[in-house]
Amino acid sequence: SAGRRLSRRLVVVRGEASRSDKLLDAEAGGRPPREVTFGRLLGLARPELPLLATATVALFFSSAAQMAMPGLVGHMVGGVIGGAAGEASDAKRRALNGAVLQLACVFVAGGFFSFVRGYLFTLAGERVVARLRRRL
Repeated sequence: SAGRRLSRRLVVVRGEASRSDKLLDAEAGGRPPREVTFGRLLGLARPELPLLATATVALFFSSAAQMAMPGLVGHMVGGVIGGAAGEASDAKRRALNGAVLQLACVFVAGGFFSFVRGYLFTLAGERVVARLRRRL
């Protein structure tokens, strides 16, 4: 039946895993394997702390830029459809141009900080993986 086939497969997989564990133990010089902890991973990433801190700051700035965009779009729309009834169209145009310029600056700054964030997190991650591979 299906239950017996599944239990046979589990036994076979467990047997193969135990053989590979013995091989790994033999390669490690008979030492028991060290416990895998989050602290050990952070220890490998410690040399990348300045990169990770800078990337985190860039993450905050790119998120702030993303959150500011809807408000600036609202100012743009308000400049087009709003305003006082007697307000000159020249003043509306200046307000709209200012809002568009602010939005463009926020887009550029957000894109820059997103690039910096992605680049630095990727660089730090690659370095940690390379360090881990050298140790193994």
